[in-house]
Amino acid sequence: MRDLIIMRGCPGCGKSTAIKESGLKDYVLSPDDIRLMLRAPEINEDGEHRISQQDNALVFEMLDTMLVNRMKNGSPTIIDATHCSSGKWHTKQINRYRDLAKEYKYRLFYWEPEREDVEVYVERNKYRDELNRVPENVIRNMYHNWETINLPKDFTKLDTLAFRDDFNNLIKDIADTYDQVIIVGDIHGCNTALHELINQYDIKNEKNLYIFVGDYFDRGIENLEVLDTLFDIIDQKNVVLLEGNHELHWADWAFDRDEDRDDNGMIRFKETTLKQWQTKYISEKDLKKQLRVLYRKMLPAYFFKFLGKEYIVTHAGLGCLPRQNMAAWQYINGHGGYEFEVTQAYESRANYTNYPIQVFGHRRALTSKHSIALEGQVEFGGFLKYLVINKDGYEVYQIKNEVYNKDYLKTENELSKYLKGDYIATLDEEVNAIANSRHIIAKKLPDNLMSLNFNKGVFYHAIWNDLTIKARGLFVDQTTGAVKARSYNKFFNFGERGDEQEEFDNLVYPVHISRKENGFLGIISWDEEHQKIIFASKSTTQGNFVPMIKDIWDCCLEHNRNLIIDLCKKYNASAVFEVCHPSDNTHMIDYEGEKHLFLLDFIPNQLHLDGINVDIKFSNKLCKEFINNYKPEKDSLMACTLNIKASSRDQLEHYIKSIFMAEPKTEGFVITDATGKMYKQKFPYYLVWKRRRYYLNCIRSGKELPDGLTKEDLDFINFIKDKNFNTIIEARKAYLERK
Repeated sequence: MRDLIIMRGCPGCGKSTAIKESGLKDYVLSPDDIRLMLRAPEINEDGEHRISQQDNALVFEMLDTMLVNRMKNGSPTIIDATHCSSGKWHTKQINRYRDLAKEYKYRLFYWEPEREDVEVYVERNKYRDELNRVPENVIRNMYHNWETINLPKDFTKLDTLAFRDDFNNLIKDIADTYDQVIIVGDIHGCNTALHELINQYDIKNEKNLYIFVGDYFDRGIENLEVLDTLFDIIDQKNVVLLEGNHELHWADWAFDRDEDRDDNGMIRFKETTLKQWQTKYISEKDLKKQLRVLYRKMLPAYFFKFLGKEYIVTHAGLGCLPRQNMAAWQYINGHGGYEFEVTQAYESRANYTNYPIQVFGHRRALTSKHSIALEGQVEFGGFLKYLVINKDGYEVYQIKNEVYNKDYLKTENELSKYLKGDYIATLDEEVNAIANSRHIIAKKLPDNLMSLNFNKGVFYHAIWNDLTIKARGLFVDQTTGAVKARSYNKFFNFGERGDEQEEFDNLVYPVHISRKENGFLGIISWDEEHQKIIFASKSTTQGNFVPMIKDIWDCCLEHNRNLIIDLCKKYNASAVFEVCHPSDNTHMIDYEGEKHLFLLDFIPNQLHLDGINVDIKFSNKLCKEFINNYKPEKDSLMACTLNIKASSRDQLEHYIKSIFMAEPKTEGFVITDATGKMYKQKFPYYLVWKRRRYYLNCIRSGKELPDGLTKEDLDFINFIKDKNFNTIIEARKAYLERK
């Protein structure tokens, strides 16, 4: 946590020894250490080595810089210095600590040994290492200051040299104080949903404890209203405000630290959130003052015990129980990046009955017995998620947010003109909105093409809207922005974005169910301008995958190839394939070395489709035209994937059970309903071997294996760990033959 401990006492009184004995050396800033970094020991008039005092101005400048940096990230810190210098210097130094502590929300402490007679220290100095001896008059002067100069009252004396215990709040059960606890996920400027919650569970009722996980502003369109709400509840004893990573922007502005920041996060804050605030708060000075008060109320984490269960609430989630003396930034930013499976990591370490339950927001993550995620993409029209804990147990609920910026990416496009980095300008403003989004990777390619694909942030934050779902295998002209080749709009697994049963119940019939082959995405289109075929994988017309597509394509029957190209030309469409090639050995399903181009669909080369994920009428028309003229008997490489029409729920369930589940050693199946809505379902066989492929890669790369492995997985790992398998198919075959 945010603790600053200063050591106090004249040279030789035992300060450094106490630090060593306490095991806190890794948390220390020492002027003497910096002196030795800047200059080698010097020889004094007596021919003895001494730590040089020649660079003291630079030493304390560097010490201050290091301390500020540690305070910015919330690292607990000890200053190993005498703090017994002359009165003027002492006052200046102590006041600097106080100012920094106020700005960065630190508690101030000091530790000193039990003071002995000065002669004890003078005598002890004679026997110190030569390098650490100091002149006798220095000891006597500092001893006098130590005796006569007191520290301000905001420094608390420590009897034991230690930082505060992060886990103290887990000792006392707060059930005597509160009837229920409401933990609220990221708000991101969405006040309408927030007010629905705090009215439903009366926030003015002192028996309701409210804990907010942070990220109160940015992205949403009600940042002013959220600010007013926070100002209204800030002093309530039943409200706990945690600090999220987005708090850094407005806090830096409030403390006048923004002059050194020209990053996009700060620019975005000033151009959006701050401008909303300034429509009401005209006085910048007064607003900054109020924001500083608000920021000082916020904690990096909150630990509590309620009805016998222990809870740890942070903004971004932890992969394990926090260690003592963990820096505040790790509570705020969490363990690992967005892609880190934080719930799985935490759950794998939940190795005793009353293991604390962690609750967090910030990132899309699974919820398990001991790890509860409350990130619901409220700012993009998703949900404000919250956890209610009471005598009946605990349950996660959510409120749908209807007040959000429905033109978010277009707004981002306008904003991106002010941000750092090159602005991409085609003749199509909608394409520009996609290409310039921070969520999109735009890659320029030969033949004036540009690919647009969502980045990992979209996937791990689940920022899916009308534009980001298009950025998957999307290729446009760099000049005009016209779509030259494309795949489906992004679609998801059943249950990935909502309730699985509800999604299944809401299918519109008739539906088509098709086998999910296990290869990589291949896109073929016709470039009219350059009079050539476009071969593309998900993000490029170059790279390792395109030659595999061409290799199979060149071996296919010429009649079938011409048929594909003619349809692409005639309807300005892209043909989408699942490509299976023996050179791509990363997949789980064994095609026994055979090459395949499985035709999945035809997609019109336009940004907007007449359908949710696919234009169903367009698709049916072109697929029918292809099948009517296709010659399968003379082409073993190009084939249409298995696709069956079901007119009712009963018929669909029958086909799933009798046809698709009859071949469980495949990846799964895809369902497309009458609105063009698509879902995919992966089979257990595929998921097991996908997981074990990860274990194989861990062993090959020397990466640590995760905890909480099943007995069957451990058996597989023990079998492969001393063998040299290159692919999961190879490892699986040997493993199953052994058994």
